[in-house]
Amino acid sequence: MTMRNLFLITFILLVYKATSQELPSIELEDVMEARTYNLDQIFGDNKVVVIFVDNDCAYVSHYKKRIEALAAHAYSNAFKVVYINPHEQRISSKNTLGQMRSFMEKSKWRGRYFSDPEQQLVQLLKANKLPEVFIIHIVNNKVNILFKGPIDDNPQNVGSVERQYAKDAIFQIKNRGSVDSMQVVNTMGCRILKF
Repeated sequence: MTMRNLFLITFILLVYKATSQELPSIELEDVMEARTYNLDQIFGDNKVVVIFVDNDCAYVSHYKKRIEALAAHAYSNAFKVVYINPHEQRISSKNTLGQMRSFMEKSKWRGRYFSDPEQQLVQLLKANKLPEVFIIHIVNNKVNILFKGPIDDNPQNVGSVERQYAKDAIFQIKNRGSVDSMQVVNTMGCRILKF
């Protein structure tokens, strides 16, 4: 079995009933504004693409241009984009607020960048990898997870990408009108270091 086939086998597509849970009182710091916001202020009533990243993960580095393209695609389809760094307190030497600000300025990604030093959003969404994508929608004070998975099926080689999971999910969610199932695809990437 080739590495490519083994890699593709790890991306098993599962379909679940959309998960929904109460919106907790969580505050995250906006890296660029140096202000805290609660989740309701951050997400509003929009559908939001949430991407977990940090300044040091090699997978995030491989995906920089694809993250930029995904954000542009999301905004062109009326989705907000939010980046979450879960490592301010775990890998603080490379993920200080100043370093996050510099990283975001250099990346030129569209969207807002937040620090989740207590990993509260990590726990809420059950995030495990960097970069991992979630598409969520807040309805009636409940967090609805519509998609959880990778950006695409090839972290190392953009030229060999066959499936663009996150873009496909945006398309399906936008055109379906209402979402009654969640797509989950296993993500390859750096492991989120948890407390």
